[in-house]
Amino acid sequence: MNATYQEIPNWNHDFSAIGMVHNDYLINFKTFTPAIKIPVLFFYGENDWTIGPEHYKGVLFPNMVLLKSSSGHIPFMENKDDLETAMDIFLNTYKINHP
Repeated sequence: MNATYQEIPNWNHDFSAIGMVHNDYLINFKTFTPAIKIPVLFFYGENDWTIGPEHYKGVLFPNMVLLKSSSGHIPFMENKDDLETAMDIFLNTYKINHP
């Protein structure tokens, strides 16, 4: 992941360090997921060691498309093709118009 961060110009290491120690970061929000009724794309990287590749377990959005990628924590940089495919599947599943 450090190699990925190096590709981002002006990466703010101070900001990311502050985020990791914020109290809200430690709250388990999974218990709230069943109440969210809108369609959700939950796309995760099976090599995401920032939050853990099994973090999706216990997420119970009732209208969820759950898809994984071979990426890590930053799929829009690490595996754009998987992310675009996931977005197409999500949009087609819920019949959302897209170009």
